[in-house]
Amino acid sequence: MLSVWLLYPAFIIALLISVWTYIRYSSITPGFRLLLIVARGLSLTLILLLLMNPQFELRTQSLSQPEITLLIDDSRSISTQRGEWAGEVSMRSILTEITGQLDAWSVRQSISSFSSDITQISSLDELTFDQSETRLYEVLSNFDNNSDLLVLITDGVSTSGRDALFAADFLDIPVYALAVGDTTQLEDIVLTDVSVPSVAYVNSQLPVRLTVRNEGFESDTISVQILEDNREIAEFSYVPGENRSTREVELLVNPTQTGILNLRAVIQPVSGEWSEENNSRRFSINILDDQIRVAHVGFELHPDVGFLRRLLAANDAIELTQRTWVGNQNFAEGTLPAADSLDLLIIHGLPDGIGQATMQWLESIINEKPVVFFLTPGTRESSYSQLTSSLPGRPVLNRTNTTVPVQLRLSGEASGHAVLDLASLDLRGAPPLRSPLSDTRQNETNLVFLYADVRGETTTSPVLQAVQLPNQRYSFFMAYNIHRWFLRGNADQIDWLSQLLYNLIDWTAADPSGQVLELSPIKTDFSSSETIEFRASVTDASGKPESAAQVTVSISGNDVDFNRIFTMNTTGSGRYELDAGIMPEGSYTFQGTAQRGNQQLGEAAGVFQVGGTIAELVDTRRNDPLLIYLSEVTDGHFSTHTELSDFLDKLQGRLGETSYIQELQTVQLYQSVFWFLLIIVLLSTEWLLRKRFALP
Repeated sequence: MLSVWLLYPAFIIALLISVWTYIRYSSITPGFRLLLIVARGLSLTLILLLLMNPQFELRTQSLSQPEITLLIDDSRSISTQRGEWAGEVSMRSILTEITGQLDAWSVRQSISSFSSDITQISSLDELTFDQSETRLYEVLSNFDNNSDLLVLITDGVSTSGRDALFAADFLDIPVYALAVGDTTQLEDIVLTDVSVPSVAYVNSQLPVRLTVRNEGFESDTISVQILEDNREIAEFSYVPGENRSTREVELLVNPTQTGILNLRAVIQPVSGEWSEENNSRRFSINILDDQIRVAHVGFELHPDVGFLRRLLAANDAIELTQRTWVGNQNFAEGTLPAADSLDLLIIHGLPDGIGQATMQWLESIINEKPVVFFLTPGTRESSYSQLTSSLPGRPVLNRTNTTVPVQLRLSGEASGHAVLDLASLDLRGAPPLRSPLSDTRQNETNLVFLYADVRGETTTSPVLQAVQLPNQRYSFFMAYNIHRWFLRGNADQIDWLSQLLYNLIDWTAADPSGQVLELSPIKTDFSSSETIEFRASVTDASGKPESAAQVTVSISGNDVDFNRIFTMNTTGSGRYELDAGIMPEGSYTFQGTAQRGNQQLGEAAGVFQVGGTIAELVDTRRNDPLLIYLSEVTDGHFSTHTELSDFLDKLQGRLGETSYIQELQTVQLYQSVFWFLLIIVLLSTEWLLRKRFALP
């Protein structure tokens, strides 16, 4: 684009040309000559302007009227009367005064309520203050920041979800927080959680873990009971000894028959409690009569043998048979069991000289039943090779290698597998095992779960490997000294290894052509305010994760009118999840189906319970530190409801700050047809006048 300074000489030249053209015609009156000069001069000037295409900037400034959003807590904790706080009466009085002032200031405002999510409302009468859940982080992180200022009216109490402190990262407008409610410490006893296995077995001890919190009552006796049809089946009493404490109580229940066992955990009321509504919770357990029958045959007196047996014996899902080799073909506990009396064989070590009859028994079992093999220092290559030679893809044992300390490393290709459904753990800090660094024969039937790392360097030597045939599975743990994890490891490491071994036994014992869907709720007992969440994993016929399946969950109420079908969302690596929302209080049965195309992959079923403690009543004390943080980090303001007048003054001062909006607009002449029409008019006028005076 040409410089604007070129316009001035261009205008002067256009004017001089126009004057020179008509000044010499003395026969034309001065008035018409002037009209001809102006018509030509203006038309030439406009043509030059359009050709040079200059830009003109227009700036406009206007006063901005502020817009605010009132975000009001509509949960049940707001209506709870505590100390000087009168519940709903106090809340409505505060809201009436705030909205009245905003109307008087002619401030544009929108009103929304929230509990688990945000709902825009047109009137304060739509508020009920009876919502059973508050997810403050989700509400604030999803808030639409179209307003100039947010007035947050809440007690700051969240019942679920992430800590609301992190929501500050999503707020880019000032937050004026008004804390409502009361901070008075009231005496109360709360049953905060019930933890039970998703399934249990007949005639086994079922542990029920209850978490009890007391505020006050340090010298009173707290009695916790488990009831079945209002009949006490377990009880425990204790004296807290502290004014504020949390205690986990474990009660044992002995199921006597299969089916769904509906129970209720109850804390007997103590005189002076603030609320008895949070003293009980219902839960259900699926009682099965199907334990895994495991025969553990130990061929070496090694600490690993004893630790593994104690671990298996502690699992109610396992019926353990033990045999300990004492030389020749003799076993300390008696003769070897028949194949039809077991579901899984564990071979722990395999020395030479076990006898032909024992080897034949092992070979017959390995052809009929799934097997887990554990290495020991005395395991010999010849016996191992003789027993496993028929298994494609098995680890190759080379005892000419000296055993070395190794650290475990998770296999990337087996990520998401049911065997590796474990808590996150840094394996580099775990006690080392010893391994002869076996080789593996790559085959479509094998799968490595754990590799060995030696002195910080990665290897391809398998520590835990599986072989899956069409109708059987075999697993190999090619390292020893696992007992050191239990002796020297921390609690997380012990739990990790225990769960790994349980997963390994469950998966190896399972029929490869059978169930490939593992589905369960995240817990078996939900409060009436919690969302019901499920997790699932699907494997294909080879035991590898299946991420392309359609997993549906049908949920029906046993004592409530509820029947719905949900579709789970895949998260990759054969894993699926479902958020089924909040459900009415009662007992429920679920049935899941995994399907790919027209092929049904597997089914699963179970039970869960909704009811008991109302999350909004577990802790109703106002959370001032949270609201102070949110207001400070967003350059807002914090006040309590007792400081309402000061809060309104601060709000008025913020809204009264003059704010202007400046708009910059770029204008180019060719964008308007007006200038082209004006040129045509000017040239037409000149042409008509020249005709009148017969000018050439």
